[in-house]
Amino acid sequence: MRKIFSPCFFLSLCVLFLCSCKDGSLSRTVSIIIPEHPWETQDVEKMWYSLQWSDGSWVRTLFVDNGTRNVQLKVPLGANIIVCAYPMDDLMPFGALISPAVGEAGVVLDQDTGFLADLLLGIELEVACSVNFDMLVKYASRSTSDFRLLDADVLLTDILNGRLSERSFRVLEPVEASDLLFYPGIWESESVHENALAVGADGVVPALELGRGVHRYLCVSRQLEIRIVVSQDGIFKYERPALISRLT
Repeated sequence: MRKIFSPCFFLSLCVLFLCSCKDGSLSRTVSIIIPEHPWETQDVEKMWYSLQWSDGSWVRTLFVDNGTRNVQLKVPLGANIIVCAYPMDDLMPFGALISPAVGEAGVVLDQDTGFLADLLLGIELEVACSVNFDMLVKYASRSTSDFRLLDADVLLTDILNGRLSERSFRVLEPVEASDLLFYPGIWESESVHENALAVGADGVVPALELGRGVHRYLCVSRQLEIRIVVSQDGIFKYERPALISRLT
């Protein structure tokens, strides 16, 4: 005898399907790997991170303690995901732009993609997550090895207007920062693109070629951090106690 499915039974199946979607069955898990920060050495403690990510709906935030470097994110199936990990909630972010094709394999965050991810998290999220991530990273890589030199205003304007192209990636010339004085010692940059500064007893720092933005240097022996801000208004230097401490 052939069974006949009633409308009520069909409706029950629909309800079950919608509930399963709501509880996250249509999702995937992505493993996020936070690499070692340039300031994390044998003599320095590990950093904690403020991890932020979005699928275009809203920004979620997760505290990552200094003993954790691998985080599992449950994200919607078929969605672009923007990820930023901010060291000590305040330093240059590591990031990733994750397309739907990425599965459970570990995604290693990096500082260059962190620059792009940080920019995208600052605009309308639905627009940010609709960007072609592969094209964005490819064009940025073709333009410069240090994404911080990209003209963020031009890039974001083109993204918001939906006209992203190779012309969107204008590279700004770095500015020469000279006549800077640091305390004597070894000053480690937070950027993978900058070398450590060895400053002698006279405190004179060799002339630096720096792009717009904030450039941070740590002297572990002095427990001191120096920030150089490069803007249209000039170059400014600030000192403050280090956010990261020695182990001894």
